[in-house]
Amino acid sequence: NLNYDTKIYDYMKNINPLSAMYQVLYTNPSAFKELFGDIEFVFLSDKSYFKVNFSKIDMDKTKLALICRNLEKLKVKGFVTNEDDDEPESSSKAITVDIIDKIEKSQDVTIDNIEVKGETKNKKEEIVAKVSKAAMTNDNTDDTLAVLDDDEKLKELLLKLSDESESGPKISDARVARNLELDKELMSKEIKGKKVSEILSDSQSKKKQELPKIKLEVDSVNEEWKELTYPSSFDEYKADEDIIEVFRSFANTSHPLAIRNIEVENTSTSEDAVETYKVEYENEHGKRFTIKVDVPIMIDNKYMKLRGNRKNINGQLALVPIIKTDQDTVQVVSYSYKKIFIRRFGTTTGKSNIVCDKLIKALNKHTFKNIHIIEGDCSKVCAKYEVPIDYL
Repeated sequence: NLNYDTKIYDYMKNINPLSAMYQVLYTNPSAFKELFGDIEFVFLSDKSYFKVNFSKIDMDKTKLALICRNLEKLKVKGFVTNEDDDEPESSSKAITVDIIDKIEKSQDVTIDNIEVKGETKNKKEEIVAKVSKAAMTNDNTDDTLAVLDDDEKLKELLLKLSDESESGPKISDARVARNLELDKELMSKEIKGKKVSEILSDSQSKKKQELPKIKLEVDSVNEEWKELTYPSSFDEYKADEDIIEVFRSFANTSHPLAIRNIEVENTSTSEDAVETYKVEYENEHGKRFTIKVDVPIMIDNKYMKLRGNRKNINGQLALVPIIKTDQDTVQVVSYSYKKIFIRRFGTTTGKSNIVCDKLIKALNKHTFKNIHIIEGDCSKVCAKYEVPIDYL
């Protein structure tokens, strides 16, 4: 018998077949595979179900946590939908659409066709073809962008694409070549005794490394609390690469600015710990100018010293704009973090169809001798569709 007051998979407090399976999968998943082989397990409740073939998945703590979460959903008669499946991060088409959208916004152009077959006919199709090719060999947008960042031909196409912008200036081929030359020269410049190209390449290699996991003692059915990586990212984070990329990002705007030179000087005082970045730019007309920016030095990757005081920036959890907080309640958050709660009033059964509404009211009002009324439950069948409540 199951003890519903505790976690269904807690083998220390709840002895049942499911907790026994969890204990073996947690301690020795290979032994479980050897014992049961190629068998598909079906876990089901009155309203939902899910299937697992343990011989076909590489069991780790993340996948085990997903199974436990689905079991808890079945226990409370919830629904297990396809969105809980362990699928790849993004499809190549989704990555392509995401990157093309970024290009459209940065270059102020419109690219209607993202499916290029055969030979390319113009700059837009060449860009789409290059993005699609890179997306085929990567799992997410960030990795694809890292690959495309080394494509000199793509950079040239993006600069020329500014010619087609309705609001941007006309960029000549000579200016495009000049901007590419300045970007190459920037890679050989040194910041804090290190070449810019080395700073950017070191950052890309670190992004591919897995961050150490931190376990928080939180009483929750969600096992992911035991494998957090976000807190450890503070110790691994280096701001130099992001600061350089901010200055470089102006080269991809409708009015491109190319960096001629960049210098960093420690201008700290007894009151402030800051570095001054001096960046020399050249615009699309060849006009040169210089900007200076003071950037606080991070102390232990946590604090800033400004005006004699130590200041810190706390990690903030942003609220999701629309979230379901209860069975009949939805929370809507505005841009100013003000909340509106929308609650379902009454059953509203039959409201979407007048004839159906009249029939339900008539059946509920009277008692019939020869008619036995049984309320149906189609929630499982309709779980994957957006339908009015009276269909459930």
